[in-house]
Amino acid sequence: MEDSLDSTSSSNNCTICFNEISGDEKIILNCKHYFCNTCIQDWLDKKKYSCPLCRGDIKEYNLNGGNYRIVFKESDTSVTNERGREINDLNRYLIRVNARLKCLIYVSLISTTYFSDMYFRILSNYNHLHDDYQDCKTNLTLLESGDMSILNDIGMYSFDRRIFRECSIPKYFYDKCFMSYNYNE
Repeated sequence: MEDSLDSTSSSNNCTICFNEISGDEKIILNCKHYFCNTCIQDWLDKKKYSCPLCRGDIKEYNLNGGNYRIVFKESDTSVTNERGREINDLNRYLIRVNARLKCLIYVSLISTTYFSDMYFRILSNYNHLHDDYQDCKTNLTLLESGDMSILNDIGMYSFDRRIFRECSIPKYFYDKCFMSYNYNE
């Protein structure tokens, strides 16, 4: 039984558009199926390179007695149509935004770490000072039983700041510092 869509059949209609094919428009593919020139050109423009009926590869065709070989060329360049450019521009934009977000996250992480460290150091320093204050408060209450009269106009020199100041200090501390020192040695 012979295929009714093949070129040997008595019908002369295109199997894609179902219009009658004139002699100068008839294209016969290498698989012997025939179509009108307009339909096959549209088919190939859609990058479909197989026969619409048997799905065999289209390697050549016959048009008006001339044999034509089909050569498919892959494009070397990236997508050059307008949509392709839009996609490439969008990709570049997203890459820049991604880099900025990474930078922002990195800076935020470093800042958070720095400020957390500073907070805990201040808290530790506060606790240390509070303990010193409590210790001092406890020690001063013990010292009140001793001689806590104030000596005025005591000269004090600071070696680290290199300044001389007059101060008022309790006699107890003055005696503790200077009276136990032996000046004859």
